[in-house]
Amino acid sequence: MTLRQVRANREGHTIDLFTKAIDQLASDQVSVRHGGVYALEQLSELDARYCGHAHALLTAFVRRHAPWPPINPESKVPTERRPLQGGVADDIGAALAALSRRAMILDGAGSESERVDLRNAELDGLDIPHVCFAHSNLEGAHLAGAKLAGATLSDTLLRNTDLSGADLCRANLTRADLCGAVLLGADLTNAELREANLTGVIADNTTTWPHGFTPPMPGA
Repeated sequence: MTLRQVRANREGHTIDLFTKAIDQLASDQVSVRHGGVYALEQLSELDARYCGHAHALLTAFVRRHAPWPPINPESKVPTERRPLQGGVADDIGAALAALSRRAMILDGAGSESERVDLRNAELDGLDIPHVCFAHSNLEGAHLAGAKLAGATLSDTLLRNTDLSGADLCRANLTRADLCGAVLLGADLTNAELREANLTGVIADNTTTWPHGFTPPMPGA
């Protein structure tokens, strides 16, 4: 009976932590939402049964709080972003960092983060497996060394984005706008580049293109 009671108490405590984390994510205060993100990550490490739930909640959280197109008038967005670290709000940055640490992502699970606004975000080394950023805006973002193998980046704005050293093997870049993107050292082996805009991309002999693909001429 004692062991059964201990297990029941532990289960009740875990459920309380999960419920509290969800309440924090719904807060009007960025700092409280920030705490909710870390609470979900910690819960995933404590109890693997919550990994899938935490993963789904955080991807939905990013979509809800960093939507593309933005909910507020475009004229206000630069003002909102000016005081932020890394180009995104603390809670969004924390969610992306938590997802990148992958404690809550089960093998083979995808991260549905389509239609998000991550302009100028500092995401060097991002490592979210099977991430979908379709129809998103990552213009001017820093994704140097990002692990984006198999990522869905179709119809994504990647103008002037730093993708130097990024792993883009098998990435779907159909109709992506890569105008002015930095691809030095990037690996695009088996990437899908159909109808992608590669005007002015910065690449050299360290850039690996798909087999049989004719890269754009420098300055083109």
